Amino acid sequence: MIALACMMLVGACSETPSDPAHQISSSSSSLLVMPGETSTSGPTTSIPSTTSSNRATTTTTLRSTGPIDCEGEPGVWQEGVANGRLFRAIVPAGAGNHPVILEFHGFAGTAFEQSEVSGLGELAADAGFAVVVFDGQGQPGRSLRWDLDGGFDSDVAFIDFTMPALLPCAGPVFATGFSNGAAFASVLGCESELEVIAVATVSWATEPCDDGSRLPIVAFHGTADGTVPFDGDGNDVLEFLLGLGSGPAEAAIGDWARQNGCTDFTVNQIGPDVEYTQWVGCEAETGFYRIINGGHSWPGSEAEVQFGATTQTIVASSLIIEFFLAQLP
Repeated sequence: MIALACMMLVGACSETPSDPAHQISSSSSSLLVMPGETSTSGPTTSIPSTTSSNRATTTTTLRSTGPIDCEGEPGVWQEGVANGRLFRAIVPAGAGNHPVILEFHGFAGTAFEQSEVSGLGELAADAGFAVVVFDGQGQPGRSLRWDLDGGFDSDVAFIDFTMPALLPCAGPVFATGFSNGAAFASVLGCESELEVIAVATVSWATEPCDDGSRLPIVAFHGTADGTVPFDGDGNDVLEFLLGLGSGPAEAAIGDWARQNGCTDFTVNQIGPDVEYTQWVGCEAETGFYRIINGGHSWPGSEAEVQFGATTQTIVASSLIIEFFLAQLP
């Protein structure tokens, strides 16, 4: 049953492995930062990072100790290990606190793969955001995932515990992710002590916060998604495997709109294969991109690791940044 669930969720339980240059050994790069402690920044090494064919080669800074360098070279990825998890981070230019986007990969993905597929980091840094991307829990390269059940030892607790010391220059916090990572972004938005400002989900549909709180959200979902079906059919497999199912996409975002106090909506056609539903009268902004015949993929990405058709009509990362900018206090 588990093997079948894995196949239905990602097409296979292991995806294309990351470039070995980006598999950081926790024994050689350890960062354990406890609240209230100060870590001394250790030596750094710059190595080339080969990206997907549609992007230029970037440079990654490997940090062996210490928190993210808030005054590091703008637009350059930093990598390390925080409380046992690999992470990537990128910071914008300028001193002071920066709004931060937490980005989460899908089931069996990695922080490196997610940041390369979405291209969000570089775009967000140009817009003034810092971005932090973590590996989930589990076996690297095979079954990394995000816990959606909550509790003391949950991934929500990990993020709440890790972030304050890891990124001391963090301002308002936002969350986004793909598939299982999108589900976790919404859970984090509802439950985190970091007071997440807004969330964006790609290829997953979750219900609004259990406590009735309102949270700005923008969602993207393909109607031909064969992994997390748009109509919710067969998503009991997701609940079995990950602890949280994904309901019908349009019904789920409609529930968010009602809880967010929205009173009406308009539907706009954006190109031949994208419809955008914008709710109005909301106390928390709510929007939904319906990707006609879109697969289990990140809109606008040209990366090869995708499951189904990927629209190029919109660029999800740019729209997510635009949405988050509109939510800044």
